[in-house]
Amino acid sequence: MEIVFTSSHPLPVTAIRERAKKRVPAIAMGTVYRILKELVAYQRVAEICQRGRPRLYAPVVRIEGSLRCRLCGETSPVPMRALEEARRCMEAETRYLILGTGGAWEGICPACRSAGGDGS
Repeated sequence: MEIVFTSSHPLPVTAIRERAKKRVPAIAMGTVYRILKELVAYQRVAEICQRGRPRLYAPVVRIEGSLRCRLCGETSPVPMRALEEARRCMEAETRYLILGTGGAWEGICPACRSAGGDGS
């Protein structure tokens, strides 16, 4: 559903249906729920449950990152397994639902460390 992916903030199902009706006037609420259920199952959309409030739906943004050496500037991707573990830890500690991230982690690459680089 393009509506969820292009929104700047999480949406309740009623708002998603209202926006969808502009393109498909006869769209049923059940159809919207079925599509959202599939997108959640395929981890393309996050379902955000809040006590006493309507559920919200937001796109799941790919969690990405890179490693950059402070000494030589070399970059390499962060292993996905490490990013997923960091995401799970962050969610457990903060109780946030992490929808995505990006950016570079900085450090000293193995080659620079072998050459005696200490980052100072």
